[in-house]
Amino acid sequence: DELKKMNPEWKSLGHAIVPLAIMNKIGCNFNTHDSKSVYEFFIYYLRAKQLNDDAHDWEEDYSADRYNYVIEKNKKMFPEDINSFSAKKIFWEEIAPLELSKIRKYCKCAISSIEKCEKIETLDFYYLLISPIAKSTGKAFLERKSAIDFINNFHPKVDINRHFEAFGKKAKVPPKESS
Repeated sequence: DELKKMNPEWKSLGHAIVPLAIMNKIGCNFNTHDSKSVYEFFIYYLRAKQLNDDAHDWEEDYSADRYNYVIEKNKKMFPEDINSFSAKKIFWEEIAPLELSKIRKYCKCAISSIEKCEKIETLDFYYLLISPIAKSTGKAFLERKSAIDFINNFHPKVDINRHFEAFGKKAKVPPKESS
């Protein structure tokens, strides 16, 4: 149980069993550099995949009282009414950039890990696993600006700083672009 708490992706680590079994079959036991590279790839891949899913499903999960990682980590920042523009503004301005950056970092770490494995002749399979997550993250970064523009244009009076006062800090609102 303690291992599961440290690595929430542990329950999904079955993805790594076949590649690790193949590594073992060709003579790379689990303690070899190459097997560790494959294992690390899957740890980072699963973290990126889960965080990507959580970041995309935050609103639906919050409304249904399902607390995924993104919500649990940031729930004190959200107002009671998740459907409010304040909640959306907080997510897009404060939470999304942090979580999307983590996803991007995990994708890079996964690729870096697997590229260290000398026994794998082609990395296409691993790139195919990471590619949709990396593309989704890039798309979310682009959508972020549109979401913030929409919220600011249609509900400019939303003041997210009042939600942060309980924590004794101000929201990091980017400066308005000059027209």
